[in-house]
Amino acid sequence: MIDDLIYFLRARYAEERQTAIERRMQNWQADVADVNAKQAVVDACERSTILAAGATRKITDMTAAGVAVPMVELIDAARLEGQATSLSHAVSLLAQPHARHPEYRQEWRPRG
Repeated sequence: MIDDLIYFLRARYAEERQTAIERRMQNWQADVADVNAKQAVVDACERSTILAAGATRKITDMTAAGVAVPMVELIDAARLEGQATSLSHAVSLLAQPHARHPEYRQEWRPRG
């Protein structure tokens, strides 16, 4: 689900960048900088999600193999999962202005 939302937002931000540049608006550079800042959040979310999934997979593999999981591994996995969850929520909020776009999915709406 988050992968699809990340792809959706990347496509919208590419469109916004292009529109700002094509219009040759007086402050198009500020508009592009704003889009780039939002893209940085999307990129961080993707990285955190990948890292959290990797940590979870490592712990699962260790447990399945009967290997004791060090506490530091569990703490790191929990930290990464929390970070990924927070960033996923932020990305859901960034997608809200695009809620009327035909490719937007209701499942992407922020919870809470």
